[in-house]
Amino acid sequence: MSNRFGKEHQIIFKTSMIAVELNNSVYCIGENYEQNNKTLEV
Repeated sequence: MSNRFGKEHQIIFKTSMIAVELNNSVYCIGENYEQNNKTLEV
């Protein structure tokens, strides 16, 4: 579906509980949610 869009764009995923091995990625930005702070804010 993304390839058919035909314009430059980005797809954003947001999660409160990211896997540890993905949490150091240059693509991860914003708050770091943990067991005691699980709420996503809009």
